[in-house]
Amino acid sequence: MGFIFIAILLSAFLLLYLFLNIVSKKPTNVKNKVKSTTNTKINSKNENQIVHLPLNSILFDAGMDVLQDEAIERLQELAAFLLDHPNVSILVKGISDSTGNIQRNKLLAKNRASKSLQYLKGKGIDISRLEMEVAPSTPGMTAKERENLRAVRFEII
Repeated sequence: MGFIFIAILLSAFLLLYLFLNIVSKKPTNVKNKVKSTTNTKINSKNENQIVHLPLNSILFDAGMDVLQDEAIERLQELAAFLLDHPNVSILVKGISDSTGNIQRNKLLAKNRASKSLQYLKGKGIDISRLEMEVAPSTPGMTAKERENLRAVRFEII
């Protein structure tokens, strides 16, 4: 009799485990999903659509605000994405490292963001979909950290 009771109890726990496992699984087929590896956010203008930006930043040389060839290629990808997704608006955020003069760094970050924003505008993106922000200079300890701070970052708003 005890053996039957233990078998029934184990069966009940197994069924409960399987039920909870099935219920807790997330759906694998999400409508309107765009594949990418960066900067994911739910578009606030269309709550049912999940979008991913094709990039989250472009880098600049130290003390420069010139768009390099690689940055232009990446901005072209972003412009094509924005043309394909007319409900998506982005924040263009200029950043600089903390080496050098604070005012110069602020102007540098602003110019980087402005040139990126103007490039996107020139590719047909409505300016009302683009916001610009300048982040304060951030100290980077290593050369690689400072390199990653000389950037323009893009975020969905």
